[in-house]
Amino acid sequence: MKISLTQNQFLKPVIFVLLLSVSAPLLAVNSVATVNVKVTRFLSMTNTGPMNFGEVSINSGAGAVTLNADGTRESTGGVKINGSGSYSPAKFVIEGAPNADYSISFPDEVVMTDGYGNTLIVDHINSELFDAGGTNPNSLKELVLGAKLNLEAYQATGAYSGSLIVEIEYR
Repeated sequence: MKISLTQNQFLKPVIFVLLLSVSAPLLAVNSVATVNVKVTRFLSMTNTGPMNFGEVSINSGAGAVTLNADGTRESTGGVKINGSGSYSPAKFVIEGAPNADYSISFPDEVVMTDGYGNTLIVDHINSELFDAGGTNPNSLKELVLGAKLNLEAYQATGAYSGSLIVEIEYR
């Protein structure tokens, strides 16, 4: 009796044996990684009041109005502070993790416009940071910003507005 194997019949058992030997690990190891997280209070800031220089008048001389963070204002040059109208520094409430270190930034100047192409520049922004209470006084702060409003001689009359963008971030 003669047994003859074709090439395909001979290779099938060999491939099966090779697959078994490849998939069986010779050596198995494992390792463990530690998983960590630090949960902090979300950092948030809410504007609670706009910066308002109030009502001012200008004559033939340029001048400025300084609005301080303490709520006082003073004028120089040809600017007169009018008694009517309210004025106030910008106010923000900041809430974050107790005793956290964060940075506050704002622009060097703000351009205000009247909608007719006339502009005013606000610069020399000054700030004060106060504890604002809460369950932990170190986690709730009030940021108060004042600035200097610069007026040209014979500045165009009207209502001017602009945007003061304040950013905070954890360090």
